[in-house]
Amino acid sequence: MYEYRRRVPTNLRQYFSRTASGRLMTEWKKALITTVEAEARKRWYVENERFEAALTLAELLRTNPEDAPASAHIARAKELVRQFGVNPDDAPTLGPQATDADIEVFRAKSRAWNAKVSEFTDSLIDMLEDLTEDREQQQRDYDSGRWGQPGYVNPRRGLDARDRHLDVALQIISGEVIPPAKHVWRDAVELYIATNKRETNREVEKARRWEVKTRNLLEKFGYAMGGMNKPLDEMERTQIINWLWREYPAAPTRNRYINTFSAVMNCWNRETKEQIYNPFSGLSNKQHEKEEGLTRRSFKPTEWFAYLDAVETSQNIEIKIVGLLMLFTGCRLNEAAGLEV
Repeated sequence: MYEYRRRVPTNLRQYFSRTASGRLMTEWKKALITTVEAEARKRWYVENERFEAALTLAELLRTNPEDAPASAHIARAKELVRQFGVNPDDAPTLGPQATDADIEVFRAKSRAWNAKVSEFTDSLIDMLEDLTEDREQQQRDYDSGRWGQPGYVNPRRGLDARDRHLDVALQIISGEVIPPAKHVWRDAVELYIATNKRETNREVEKARRWEVKTRNLLEKFGYAMGGMNKPLDEMERTQIINWLWREYPAAPTRNRYINTFSAVMNCWNRETKEQIYNPFSGLSNKQHEKEEGLTRRSFKPTEWFAYLDAVETSQNIEIKIVGLLMLFTGCRLNEAAGLEV
């Protein structure tokens, strides 16, 4: 029987979900429930995608928590609440057909539940107050004589992004409705990649290459617009146009990338209830691509032999093979690069 096993890096364990017993996860394990190697490879790839996604999120929370999507903090908060047994969904309930005995049991369970919730709430509040206490400002106030004066309030600082899930957990157990997060470019990117991978069958290696290439492109655009946490409803069409025409002056390349960016927004509008204006709509211009295509020409004989000499002297065997295939067959780059030896 095959199984999937990966070690969780020590410095990232606190950012992974806890085990059923509440301990830090040291190893990611999953039974693949098959003895057939071909089937095990397919299931291994699916499980590996889940692990890599969790690993990427953990690394993001450790190094750049400000870039983490709101959904990441909500997921960690839910895990924390579940771990301590105070998830509101698990609160004791009383059915309409309850007997007097059932009511007494419900009352006892409710008292125990309320005590547990109250204890956990107090612990969270104490933790949040400790994390947001501005000791440096307090020391300055003490040195200047302001500390302890009538009406003095202990100074506070903003909650660090790494601890944002604690505030969300407090909202969950208090029964408050979690305010809808302002959805950002990173949320749309992750949804698009996950949806595309689910709907498109690719070989394992091609799927990996597609994700790396697509993620690099979408992150390049995101950081050019001000960061991956750029709210979707604040995307400025003029800024997008200026960046696209400056970054990709060739119409064929620009159109291809515009279609990818537009697909991200269309996927978001298709898969979620929140509808966002697509700022890429109508930017692709086939006429420009056609006009530029008319200026293309074949190699002159001197250029052809210069290309051949350059390819044959290349030390990279893959570039050499791809170059020769293109030169002698006239195929496109993506067709030659897509072949397998």
